[in-house]
Amino acid sequence: MFSAYKMAGTDKTVIRRKAGPSKEQIKKLPQFQRTRENIAEFGASSMAGTSIRDAVCMVRHLSDYNYSGTLNRLCKKVQLEDPVRNRGQRQVEWAQWRHWLNGFNFNKKYQFDHLIHLPVAFQVNRAQASAVVTIPQLHPGFHVAFPWQHPYFRFTLTLGSAVDVVYGKHGFKLADGGAMDGFRAYVDTSWAHCTHVFPETSIELQIPGIEDVPAHITLLLAIGVEMGTPNGAGTNISPVRRAGSAKILQAF
Repeated sequence: MFSAYKMAGTDKTVIRRKAGPSKEQIKKLPQFQRTRENIAEFGASSMAGTSIRDAVCMVRHLSDYNYSGTLNRLCKKVQLEDPVRNRGQRQVEWAQWRHWLNGFNFNKKYQFDHLIHLPVAFQVNRAQASAVVTIPQLHPGFHVAFPWQHPYFRFTLTLGSAVDVVYGKHGFKLADGGAMDGFRAYVDTSWAHCTHVFPETSIELQIPGIEDVPAHITLLLAIGVEMGTPNGAGTNISPVRRAGSAKILQAF
């Protein structure tokens, strides 16, 4: 009837008495109907958030905080816009609300636009599941400002697919069974030295295997910058953990 655990702020063991209804009570008793509805919809928004995280997985390691909660709250906001279904069955459909994901930052302390002072241009083509990104010429000391003392940096571009969450006979699931979830393309630029001018660079991305993108698919174009340092042998450059930043450029 008790649980014991450690927590920040004390070196003692915290003891807590178990309380509240059991899982079986929540599952069956009529007075917990609203609770069951809330649990179901929370699971749906979390499922939608996972699909988005998978779509941008090539840059999410550059985050400096646990952004899952922020992303899930956005998914919940979309869910609340469902005007048709009853509570406990509301779907997460992004068709009208994709713009809410534009500019989503994976960082709180060092956001991408605070490091790169010139805008990154891009064009997207939903029908072809493709995008072209143009990184402008960057001059050290003027257009880039890195707080980390590492000699190299590079950009990562990624284009991925996220899937709506719909309600069916057996509860919530990814639309079309998630058959198009997690399709992606990504490109890393070459490493550039922080003291050299970074030349204007255009990069094209296209997700293979997707044609005539259906409405329940949201395409996410994201960009990240990460720092690098020569490895022990000095022949290759290795990324530096927790030294970088990323954001979603466009959801379309």
